[in-house]
Amino acid sequence: MLEVKNLETGYGDVQVLWDVNLEVHKGETVALIGPNGAGKTTLLNTICGLLEPRAGAVLLEGEDLSSVPGHDRTRRGVVQIPEGRKLFSGMTVTDNLSMGAYCRRDKNEVRGDMAWAFELFPELVPLKDRPAGSLSGGQQQMCAIARGLMARPRYLLIDEMSLGVAPVIVDRLIVAIRDIQAKADMGLLIVEQDVGLALELADRGYVLETGRMVGSGRSAELLDDPRITEAYLGVA
Repeated sequence: MLEVKNLETGYGDVQVLWDVNLEVHKGETVALIGPNGAGKTTLLNTICGLLEPRAGAVLLEGEDLSSVPGHDRTRRGVVQIPEGRKLFSGMTVTDNLSMGAYCRRDKNEVRGDMAWAFELFPELVPLKDRPAGSLSGGQQQMCAIARGLMARPRYLLIDEMSLGVAPVIVDRLIVAIRDIQAKADMGLLIVEQDVGLALELADRGYVLETGRMVGSGRSAELLDDPRITEAYLGVA
């Protein structure tokens, strides 16, 4: 289990998160929803070790990761697909995927995982040798997800999958996420501006507002909650 316990953090003199608690179990998908500026990306960055907590802890299978640097968290299976993709734009698609497996030593299995990544996103096959920066936004998002999978994550954190992506490509990404859910034994934590989409993909959800958790529950329960539907889905 990936667990956040009583987490607090911020930037400089500005505190962003207060007493945040969250759990993601292996094999389940969890949505983290909330308005812009709520602290969702800050939470993901803290889980991944890009930002230090001021209080509380991030636990991986019961182990406190407070003293574990970000690159070692990746080795241990906590991997983030960052908002905006953050690809190596001058490197080819294949080289970007290879960088995802940089921390791995099981080279034979790496080749198999790369084959699976291209099977998951066949649209990338004819683009293998093209610089990632020359791809469309949707193609770049496919490449970013494929790169994250190359690290063989135990827990995959996806930040704003649909941001800047055409609706038809979002539908394609949903199919890929469903395939990942079916074939890979990992936990998924999804931050998504499209709340309906996030809860459709997830088993459970958390609601983060102004740095504090204000709700949680099964996805179906949250979709039936009039506070959620009015605030995030525009349904009065």
